[in-house]
Amino acid sequence: MGIITGYISLLLLLILLVKFIAKRTGLKKLNMFLMKTHKYAAFLFLVMSIIHFVLVLKVLEGRAIIVTISGVIIIAAGILLAIVCHIVKNKNIEIKFHHMFSLIMLVMLIVHLVSYFIDFGNYKTRIDEINIHEINLENIDDGSYIGEYDAGYVYAKVVVTVKNHEIEDVKILKHITERGKSAEVVADNIVSEKKIDVDTITHATNSSQVIKMACVNALEE
Repeated sequence: MGIITGYISLLLLLILLVKFIAKRTGLKKLNMFLMKTHKYAAFLFLVMSIIHFVLVLKVLEGRAIIVTISGVIIIAAGILLAIVCHIVKNKNIEIKFHHMFSLIMLVMLIVHLVSYFIDFGNYKTRIDEINIHEINLENIDDGSYIGEYDAGYVYAKVVVTVKNHEIEDVKILKHITERGKSAEVVADNIVSEKKIDVDTITHATNSSQVIKMACVNALEE
């Protein structure tokens, strides 16, 4: 849902920006049409942006800091713009603030999108780099071993317990993910099948791979 609300917010903001451009370039018909939906679009944008922020709050730790900061600035600028439009009575001052906050939102939107796609590209690279291979447990002493793997958008930290040269238990200490919570059953599958390279969970492939890689790192390190 976080991704969906993000794209809805983007669409609404683009509608608002098109209205601004239409007014500045003299496209009167388009401007008049968008004027009728301007306030509704602005209200929905703020609502969807806040919902988007709340939904992704739990996974912000795995995002690049610039993605978070630019997103917060966009929401803050939108809220301030709404407040100014309702408080300021002087039309000229209101227009100046409107232009200023609109420009801030436009710049931050560009920063947010560029940094997001760069960050997401790095995440995909980290996922592609995952190499799940079995560890020779004959060389592993009995005990509990902690390992982690950070792909950016998905992170897992596990403790793997080995007994009599077999995987006795796998506990997930931390799992940061947006839609891959169902992948946590991989830990049980590793224990039951006594191997790390078990099948990934449908619709949670990346989280499955990250959890398995955390297990590999635990036993290798």
